[in-house]
Amino acid sequence: MEVIKLDDFPINPIQDQIYEIIPDKTKIVASTNRLFNKYPTRYISAVPRFAINAYSKAGETVLDPFCGSGTTAIEAMLLGRNAMSIDIDPFARLLIKVKTTVYSKEDIDFLDEVVRKIKEMSPDESFQYPIPGIPNIEKWFCDKSILWLSFFKYTIDKLAADNQNVKDYLYVVLSGIIRKVSNADEVSPKPYISTKYPKTPADPSELFFKVENMYREAIIGFSEAVAPLHCNSTILESNNARTINAENTIDLAVTSPPYINAYDYVRSLRFEDMWLGLASNEELKKSKQSYIGTEISKSFYDKYRYASQSETVVPIVEKITEVDAKRAAIVNTYFEDMAKNMIAVREELKQNGRYVIVVGDSNIRGQSIPTAKVLAEIAEKNGYIFELSFKYVIRDRYLHLPRGNRGGIIKYDEILVLKKK
Repeated sequence: MEVIKLDDFPINPIQDQIYEIIPDKTKIVASTNRLFNKYPTRYISAVPRFAINAYSKAGETVLDPFCGSGTTAIEAMLLGRNAMSIDIDPFARLLIKVKTTVYSKEDIDFLDEVVRKIKEMSPDESFQYPIPGIPNIEKWFCDKSILWLSFFKYTIDKLAADNQNVKDYLYVVLSGIIRKVSNADEVSPKPYISTKYPKTPADPSELFFKVENMYREAIIGFSEAVAPLHCNSTILESNNARTINAENTIDLAVTSPPYINAYDYVRSLRFEDMWLGLASNEELKKSKQSYIGTEISKSFYDKYRYASQSETVVPIVEKITEVDAKRAAIVNTYFEDMAKNMIAVREELKQNGRYVIVVGDSNIRGQSIPTAKVLAEIAEKNGYIFELSFKYVIRDRYLHLPRGNRGGIIKYDEILVLKKK
């Protein structure tokens, strides 16, 4: 099939068509995603922008139950919609809060004063700044980086204590330098130290202020664009995409859920979560068990309770079981988890509301898994009508890593449009 190249998705996409989105840089509007640090598996802003324009109106509410870096919420607010977000990772929740806050002049004035004071200070090497309990921290960070990161965290806590918006923002600035001042490779989202290409960590004393200048431009631009639209962003207290309590107020849901066994989000964001004091190593290990599609107790679900609602996936799971029972269980659990999520979203959607889901196919143990097709089959048995599906070419390989026989290389993402009956 011929790939159609555009700068944005059409308002009425063609069923099964493949698009390649090449953004027109002259049309880029204020967006905190444009300048903020990379986030693993973030999807392109054109996806939520298409869904929001096609299936909602100004003043309505858009939910993202796997909000990640906040792409959906940002686009929703730029288009005059209210945003609701859910994510299991504490750093993701902090990041989206900072990105979608409308900062006042008082906030920026307070920020200016705090940054000015930090610039006039330097670490006291005789003082024992609190250091996070990252296992083998000396392996991942040199002494200078540990000193400056702990100094910045301690100083932010002291100087910005009276303004939570500014404190949270400076935490995100600090997160933006953590990987760069570490010994970890920056090509892969997963932290590892390359022996083939040794890295010289960046100087944290200079980088913090460079990143702050860049992020400041982003938050001010976003605030100026969104303030006249009188919309808001809410991060729901529930951090579980399987159970949602939005009181039936959702007009549209748009999301990019995790791929099947594809990405270790906890490992990828561990440094950020721990340096900012958002979670301990033990808390992160425990939370990993709650991620969509992870292996859990066999008694947690009835076998094939939801996955069996897809005629497509059951024989695939059975074939994978013959060669790798553990991997087969994870595939089955993934679709059971996603079924629970679709049911939870349906219960919060208004009548005829849409749920737009972006997923990629996987290849596990030699078995090709058409994820969107399976989800559509499950959705139709749980209160949805299938409306449309089409694909787009993945251009940023940083966000979609080769996964060998565990998941395969994803060349396209598929957009699935479901309508509540």
